[in-house]
Amino acid sequence: MRTTLITILAFLPIVGFAQQYEPLVSIPLAGGGLSGPGTSFDQYINAVYALSISIAALLAVIKIVIAGVKWMMTDVVTTKGEAKKDIQGALVGLLIVLAAVLIINVINPSITTVSMGLSQQNLPGANPTVATVPATGCPYTATTQTGYISIPAGSPTCEIVQFQNDCTAPRTYLSAAPPLNVYQCIDPPSTSGNGSQVNSQLAGLNDAALQAAIMTQFQNWVAPWEITNASTLSTIQTQLGATQVYYAADYTPIGGSSAGAQLSQFQGVCNRISQANGNDPNIQVTTTQINNSSGNPVTVYVCARA
Repeated sequence: MRTTLITILAFLPIVGFAQQYEPLVSIPLAGGGLSGPGTSFDQYINAVYALSISIAALLAVIKIVIAGVKWMMTDVVTTKGEAKKDIQGALVGLLIVLAAVLIINVINPSITTVSMGLSQQNLPGANPTVATVPATGCPYTATTQTGYISIPAGSPTCEIVQFQNDCTAPRTYLSAAPPLNVYQCIDPPSTSGNGSQVNSQLAGLNDAALQAAIMTQFQNWVAPWEITNASTLSTIQTQLGATQVYYAADYTPIGGSSAGAQLSQFQGVCNRISQANGNDPNIQVTTTQINNSSGNPVTVYVCARA
């Protein structure tokens, strides 16, 4: 127990400063190896994993060769038996290593990718800006992100009231609620990412009231985390081989797959788009991985037509 605790405490500084980690020993891999400035702790561990698998396979082959030579060079029955056992043991070990790698890659290849950095996952163009709004009644500090403006939930009452008064049509005011816990002033579809495209697709419902309700759902649960960068959306479409991407979102900042409420609403909007297109079965929610601005893979959710 004491040894385990000491090990954990020893690794905490490495995890916390993963972005500043600089290895002192290179990793001999294909493509020139891995070492030097700019190599993160994550990359180093991933390289050690790949090298360990290669070494294990190499040792198994060497063991088989040595045992084979031993078996051929002697006529002693007991020695031949030992050599045979060595060959069998090496083969079993080799099969275990290869089977483990194969099974993991079939289940989820990302399991073999270590990501221990603590930096926020931001996609291109998703960095927020902060500014003090010169309101006439009570100035407040607002954060502008793609699709909405917000102030903290703990803001003084006068700032909250002023923020609500300043959030005029066509924007929509939203009270503080989990998981963001901020007061939001949400942009209308015409100025929020792919909101216009979603709105035009929903016209096929032939129900103005329902269409407006779904757009409110989109603005509240998708737009704040929507991916609007054209290049990123093009990459996503290519990876999926989709004929059209209606919208995509990165919920990494609020827990990714644990953002259950957001994912449910995301799915609901996509279902309505499918309904508006004659219940098209090719319009579905799927996931894919892309690299964020730090070069780390993140899982994004996509509503697209196959």
